[in-house]
Amino acid sequence: MHVEYRVSLPDHDWVIATRHKLIPSVYAGCIIKGNDMGRAEAITYSGPTYVAIRSGKHSSSTASTHAVDFNKLATLNNFKEIMRDEEGRLKPVVLISSDGGPDENPRYPKVISHAIHHFVKHDLDAIFIFTNAPGRSAFNRVERRMAPLSRELSGLILPHDSYGTHLDEQGRTKDHDLEKMNFQKAGEVLAEVWNNMVIDGHDVVAEYLKPDDTAESFVPDLPSLQWYSEHVRESQYLLQVVKCDDRACCGDLRSSLRSILPERFVIPPYPILQSSSGLYIPKPQEHDGKTFATFLLRRSLGITPTHDGFNKLPYDLYCPSLQKDRRQLLERTCQWCGLYFCTKKKVKEHVNSCHKQPNPSSSNSVEMHNVRPSRILTRRSIGRSKEILCVVRENDDTEWLDETDVDFQQSTVPTTDLQDAYPVVSVEECLANPWSEDNIH
Repeated sequence: MHVEYRVSLPDHDWVIATRHKLIPSVYAGCIIKGNDMGRAEAITYSGPTYVAIRSGKHSSSTASTHAVDFNKLATLNNFKEIMRDEEGRLKPVVLISSDGGPDENPRYPKVISHAIHHFVKHDLDAIFIFTNAPGRSAFNRVERRMAPLSRELSGLILPHDSYGTHLDEQGRTKDHDLEKMNFQKAGEVLAEVWNNMVIDGHDVVAEYLKPDDTAESFVPDLPSLQWYSEHVRESQYLLQVVKCDDRACCGDLRSSLRSILPERFVIPPYPILQSSSGLYIPKPQEHDGKTFATFLLRRSLGITPTHDGFNKLPYDLYCPSLQKDRRQLLERTCQWCGLYFCTKKKVKEHVNSCHKQPNPSSSNSVEMHNVRPSRILTRRSIGRSKEILCVVRENDDTEWLDETDVDFQQSTVPTTDLQDAYPVVSVEECLANPWSEDNIH
């Protein structure tokens, strides 16, 4: 990436065919320098790389497959320094920067279920899952690993018929067992190519994973809503699961996290500006949505924004994508205790389970409705549940929503399955230069 160019790449997740292709899930471990607290440069782009390759015809990339891969990372020698402590246990604080796709974003219920499962299983002090805002997935650190991985594919041909063709004259599968063997052979060849790579002094580990319906469909049950309300905090781009103060519930802390987060959870982001009369925090509608005070600065100054109409400061009060409609923030906030959630459904479940009585602030109460998305893309079935892929707001990420949570009054659902849906782009979009040049003097 040239320093005089500003990245303007669009998000690369498309609703595309999942037939004859391989799906590589790339995981980049990022080494964090010690004794450099407060410096962004302490989080490096260097570290080990793991690639899990799956058949696009017989598997998929879901929250459950990512959970399987996370458990695999914990067993790899090249990830040992990053993931294990001196006693061989998983380090007590886990931070995951994920892609903003519908199966990875921290608002997706299955992502939350697996995060809580990891938290309990490994006795973590905290797990944080965060993502970039729409249009900025190219800034995810793992994208730095994608360039050298992609370069090795230049001129590489992976035959689909290594053991003989499994397709008839019309391109339809006529031998399913042979098809799986051909996919596996192609995946193993691709893994062999990437296994010979070293990126920035760190080995790449790649492997083809056979389809496993049991592991790829397993979704842990959520704990009680009382436990959830005590340990979990949601927001548009960040999920936090943190140990509580009840040692009978969570046990002793294994890290010094509370010295950094005495309130247990990350404090909301907000700007701090300077004027002739001193420091001040502008109102959300007066903020440009670009400049925010750093975490340590917000902690050290001790000034917080006013949050009229809310019992507590909502984490997303200054989130640019939620500024157009303040009602969204109200609908996501419990009027009893002030807890903020990332969906209206979670608020309803929380109120019904934890309060079980009329809202004390009837003047601020809002009527809850199903989500009415701006666009509906496709549907899929996972086990006994049916999900709809929606664009909730224009210029925002797509989200998988339970079919019962979608209002179809002004929308129609395509009859095609996800694997049959292709992106429609113009020639100009396809050939557009993804870089824009800054005027540097």
